[in-house]
Amino acid sequence: MGFFEFIEKGGIVMYPIIFFSIISLTVFFERIFAIREAKVIPSSFLRGLQNLLSRKEYSQAEVFAAENGSSFSRVALSAIKNRNRKREEIKEVMEELGRSEVSRLEKNTGIIGITATIAPLLGLLGTVTGMLEVFMDIAQYDDPQINVLARGIYEALITTAAGLPVGIISYICYYYLLGRVERFAGAMEEQGIEALNLLKEADRESE
Repeated sequence: MGFFEFIEKGGIVMYPIIFFSIISLTVFFERIFAIREAKVIPSSFLRGLQNLLSRKEYSQAEVFAAENGSSFSRVALSAIKNRNRKREEIKEVMEELGRSEVSRLEKNTGIIGITATIAPLLGLLGTVTGMLEVFMDIAQYDDPQINVLARGIYEALITTAAGLPVGIISYICYYYLLGRVERFAGAMEEQGIEALNLLKEADRESE
């Protein structure tokens, strides 16, 4: 059975399953591109920032962070701009912006989670409606042939056969992205504390 014949036999429910699968794959690959080291917390930026902060070149560090454009650079920039405030206040600003950056990283991943839930249900719906059609058809015959019944059931189960893989793959992709976001969120928090320590080092030395 060819691909288009497979879709045709599955009925109208196949179209939303295909639609959600395409949207989910698109979101997944877009997020893979967005949630990567170069976009979130580039190692070259970390080295440069730590070098500037350790030398207390705060103005240069501010320009350096503003020009980088990564998620962590925006968190670091908020700390540098508020460097004259108390440590607790700077940390609060960083945490607030950090939560905003994490939300930005999670953008649209909910679509994949929805697909993981809906696709198997759509498959089941297609099977139920297909089975109803089968039994409505065979009810017209006093002695329906087993091959007619088997063919009808086979066609009815196609949507479940399509919906389950889409749901399973979407589920895996969804939690993979969430794990990726969590890992980078932890790295940003760790590097943020280190940057804050470097910023407030001058305060400790003057005490």
